[in-house]
Amino acid sequence: MIKKLKSRRFEKRILRFLYFNKHKSQRAIAKEMGIHRATIKRAIKQGR
Repeated sequence: MIKKLKSRRFEKRILRFLYFNKHKSQRAIAKEMGIHRATIKRAIKQGR
């Protein structure tokens, strides 16, 4: 359980990095990571 939680946190950090630092679109990140765009939108909103 803890490992899953850590990997989710790490995943969210990566997608925020891609969005804010690499200027990738939410759609591009979703396609690359295999995650729904709504999940990415939520993670970005939480990271601000």
